[in-house]
Amino acid sequence: MSTRRWGAGIVLLGLWLCAVPSVLEAAGTSAETPRLRRLGAAEGMPSRMVLALAQDRQGYVWAGTDDGLARVDGVGLRVWRHDPAEPGSLPGNEVETLLIDPQDRVWVGSNGVGLSMLGPDRSAFARFPELNAACEGQFWSLAYAAQSLWIGTNQHGICRRSEDGTLVRYEADANDPRSLPDNTIYSLLADPQGRVWVGTSNGVARWDGDRFTRIAPALLGGKSVFRLTREPDGTVWAGTEGGLFQIGADDQAHPAPWKLSADVRAATVIHDRNGGYWLGTADGLYRGDASAVRLLAGDAGSGFLTARSGVLDMLQDHEGGLWVAMLTQGLAYLPPDWKRFSSWYQLDGKPLDSVYLLGAAARGDTYYISGAHGLYTLDAQGQLRQIADDKQIGVGAAWSLLPREDGAVWIGRAGRLNLYQPATGMLREWKIGGGADVRQRIDLIRQAPNGELWLSIMNFGIQRRDAQGNVLDTIRNDQHRGLTENPVEQMVFDPRGQLWVMGDSMGLMRWRDGRFEQVPGISRGSIYDAAWTGPDELWLARQGALERYRWDGLSMSLRERVGAAQGMPAVSMGGLALGSHGQVWATTPRGLICWQGAERRLRLYGERDGLPDV
Repeated sequence: MSTRRWGAGIVLLGLWLCAVPSVLEAAGTSAETPRLRRLGAAEGMPSRMVLALAQDRQGYVWAGTDDGLARVDGVGLRVWRHDPAEPGSLPGNEVETLLIDPQDRVWVGSNGVGLSMLGPDRSAFARFPELNAACEGQFWSLAYAAQSLWIGTNQHGICRRSEDGTLVRYEADANDPRSLPDNTIYSLLADPQGRVWVGTSNGVARWDGDRFTRIAPALLGGKSVFRLTREPDGTVWAGTEGGLFQIGADDQAHPAPWKLSADVRAATVIHDRNGGYWLGTADGLYRGDASAVRLLAGDAGSGFLTARSGVLDMLQDHEGGLWVAMLTQGLAYLPPDWKRFSSWYQLDGKPLDSVYLLGAAARGDTYYISGAHGLYTLDAQGQLRQIADDKQIGVGAAWSLLPREDGAVWIGRAGRLNLYQPATGMLREWKIGGGADVRQRIDLIRQAPNGELWLSIMNFGIQRRDAQGNVLDTIRNDQHRGLTENPVEQMVFDPRGQLWVMGDSMGLMRWRDGRFEQVPGISRGSIYDAAWTGPDELWLARQGALERYRWDGLSMSLRERVGAAQGMPAVSMGGLALGSHGQVWATTPRGLICWQGAERRLRLYGERDGLPDV
């Protein structure tokens, strides 16, 4: 089986597209479908219910769940749970609220056991029995401001604990407009001015140093405010049971600008570094901009997301990555540079996972993609559409393709070659010389500078045809003209128009005097692709290595090897492309590799960098 086949669906498409960054840049494609990575039991999460998130000074992300406290360090997970035999263990596993203060202490509010704190050395949890007794009820929210820890309870207002241990209680008083509007505290938010915003079951209040000021009571009064989030410009978002509201610097509140804001419940808002907005709600995760947002569900999001994917908390980490705490689906993560690669997951509203994509080729700023059931194009605006299905081009996989300048497309099939005219729907067909053997499929179609077509045909050989499709020459595997039964992986023309062929255990061969001859200076091991940097120099993709050679007209000499010593994984490669600044890009089963020769640096791009699951 040829290693060019990376598998089904969008994985092949994504890797092929990513392998030609200069063309993508020229085309200006801009698909923006985020693909979150899910962390669940298999990754070590203590529970699939994640209630709260925080980040410490070292960059670790902490997740409070209903069965323990987890810390994500980028490589693995560490979990803290209650152990009756260990006094310094987590007092209670059902973590309801979580805070990391400026001293890097981890404060935890657990159901039924109150407050505990894990110091910067992370050695043991300290307990506060006197505070837990004085501050009644469940601890639902935490904030740190004015050298004090603020604790919001479910029925008894707020407890404020100073660094010296002094406690102050704040409760609602119907006769005092400067008091809390209600004793049920759902959310707390400290701002840079040292003020504390409070979300209650009766609107929003703010501690201004000596009193609580009720914010927009005419609009927010009577509403349960479950979430409060703040933007750097001072805008505060209030997520209620009856919609999302925006509070400006003048303390005036307005319904959020998105049409759906009146329907979403308990929304947390993050304005990310790319200018986008994220809304984590009880009714799913939304993504958009200042004018519109959309629900990320199914393959329009990350596959596992639905309208019932309740979001309990969100966090943008120090690097710009997005973390999403979910009610029943664990913890999800989106890397900060997820937009580095454009990915497509849907076609006409249907998931691409069900479409078997086989090949791709570019003409101008448009990509053409072939599959098991038709042809597709991806244009410069990022629009993916099907231009032909089985009715137009007949039943059978389109294994390869080559678009022509006039808009027609050559299609490589099993046992036959087609030419399809999308403008008229006309389809022409030529049989391969060996008949219609389904094992003899056209895997590659390449056009020489003189316009001739070269076809690589599995289990048959290589065929040369003129620009109209007429056979000029057939080089069968059994004709003793240089080819063997070893599969051809790639055919490449050099800047002089010379054809070079490579493949599985065949090394590198060139077309000369009516036959393919072995190129001296290169071993017969597997070669997956070649890319010429000039008339006398090329890169080869080999098993676990990139190699640069010099051609003197008679033989090749090795000039550079990028292998295990430079961090190259010991895997096969699918294709090569050259960047505009001398980079060498290669597709592999591990992800997309970029070798920057001037800096002697190898970079592997994978799922964490925004690529689909490779």
